[in-house]
Amino acid sequence: MANAGFVDLGESILVFDSFNTQQAATELRNVIGELTGKPVSHLINSHWHGDHIRGNQAFRDVSIVATEQTKIIMQEKHPSRIREQRSGLEGLGTYIQKLEEQRESTIEEKQKLQLAVQISILKEIQLSLPSLELILPNEVFESEWCVKGTSRTVLCHTLGGGHTASDSFLYVPDANVCYIGDLVAINNHMLIVDGDIRKWISILDELNTWEIECVVPGHGPVGGKEWIAKAKDYLGNLLETAEMLRAKATTLDQIGEIAVPEKYIDWSARELYVKNLKHLVSQG
Repeated sequence: MANAGFVDLGESILVFDSFNTQQAATELRNVIGELTGKPVSHLINSHWHGDHIRGNQAFRDVSIVATEQTKIIMQEKHPSRIREQRSGLEGLGTYIQKLEEQRESTIEEKQKLQLAVQISILKEIQLSLPSLELILPNEVFESEWCVKGTSRTVLCHTLGGGHTASDSFLYVPDANVCYIGDLVAINNHMLIVDGDIRKWISILDELNTWEIECVVPGHGPVGGKEWIAKAKDYLGNLLETAEMLRAKATTLDQIGEIAVPEKYIDWSARELYVKNLKHLVSQG
């Protein structure tokens, strides 16, 4: 569902985001132990979306860090969501079965692969729900948080909200690496319906001035700094297209027929492009 990562501080490990399930997060923590032999001391939650925080219970014994706003939204949104999803477990199982039957009867290989990915994600959620617990951050910050290890210092910042009401990112100065959360996705469409696209563009403008060589995105593979500009270009394209559609009084049904621009056609989660346009046009 989303990326997670970790940084060797020297005597301990800092983890950035915790995946969508406690099972995936437990596997992450086990691999960290196998690779480094060091304990985890900190976990950063970049923002409140479930695919970045629902693995928190695998790190309940460490310092879990987020912005104060992120913690507030997690506390407001997730308990009811988890209860609702638990109550629908039987229906989820039925839906997964229907998707599996659809995949068996599908001839087109690309559609088979898309269905396989969807089924895999839903099965992960189905497995996680019975024992899932919401574990909130136990340490919050307003604009900047820093931890100094024995061999490395890392900085966690927020420049406000763009993708959500509050987004934070982790900067590793000695390596010029930025764990950027969902402010950037590489070869992936980005979801804008929960944030402020203009503020998001401003955040990317600021990040483009930082000494960053490597970007670890919330979704997609690792890439170079040029992806900050590409993310801004994507958001700008959405804004410009939405303004044109509003000027033409285009209906939401008509927007559903709009083709994804050629330069984004091969990005994953292609369905988000039209969803984003509908959101922008309806918001005015």
